[in-house]
Amino acid sequence: MKENPTHAFLAPAHLAALLKAGLLDGSELGHLRQVIVSGSYCAPELKRSLQAKLPHGRVFELWGMTETFAVLLGNPDEPSALRQDWIGRATNGSEARVVDSNDRPCPPNSEGEFQVRGCSVFAGYFENDVANSDLFTADGWLRTGDLAVMSESGHVRITGRLKDIINRGGIKLNPSDLEALIDRHECVEQSAIVAMPDPILGERACCCVVLKPDKDLSLEALCVWLEAQGVAKLRWPERLVAVEAMPMTPTRKIIKSALANLVREKFASHDRVVE
Repeated sequence: MKENPTHAFLAPAHLAALLKAGLLDGSELGHLRQVIVSGSYCAPELKRSLQAKLPHGRVFELWGMTETFAVLLGNPDEPSALRQDWIGRATNGSEARVVDSNDRPCPPNSEGEFQVRGCSVFAGYFENDVANSDLFTADGWLRTGDLAVMSESGHVRITGRLKDIINRGGIKLNPSDLEALIDRHECVEQSAIVAMPDPILGERACCCVVLKPDKDLSLEALCVWLEAQGVAKLRWPERLVAVEAMPMTPTRKIIKSALANLVREKFASHDRVVE
């Protein structure tokens, strides 16, 4: 920060790493006016933590995809709670909606699939009619694959990914908020929860963690900590696997498919399953 920038653009993984390592503690951040967070799911607590360190700046979020431009954008002039608890509303020329499994709009504040359309949405994959037919609805809405809720005012919060949902014996578990909570554990540098196959329930939840140097954590200790945080036992992970580093994309998103493959390879050599 020695160059005193006034604007910053951060991915949630970068922000979490800075906060976790204490690199922003005691820093003079008064020159920052706007910080835009984008790139992957961002827990509201992460934005709140950064906002608390900015005496004059405002933190808000942007959402888009490779197949779109900026479809959702927070408004820096809105109250802090709106900027941190929500991403924002659809940008000019864009439309956004949250729908159920039959593409019917969900009531306000109900979780469903996030869909978008508008001038910034691409026309489709080149010469791939099969992929395009799965990607778009009949009336032109792009299926993002994200789970979201939308308020009465049109503000959107992303709550997870459809493909990340763990189906444990018919009970659907969305791990995004639980991952954000586990990231706050004193022993954990980074976490991600993936499905592991189970012959009876179909899938169980496996928590993968990158531990801080010289720290150790057992599954039992993690579950005790989650209980103290008010997390219902139904949502506790049933296996804990420590990894040296998360498989990441160039934009610092965790590649969960690669992580799930790693879990399957290490399946028998880590902490026991909690029944």
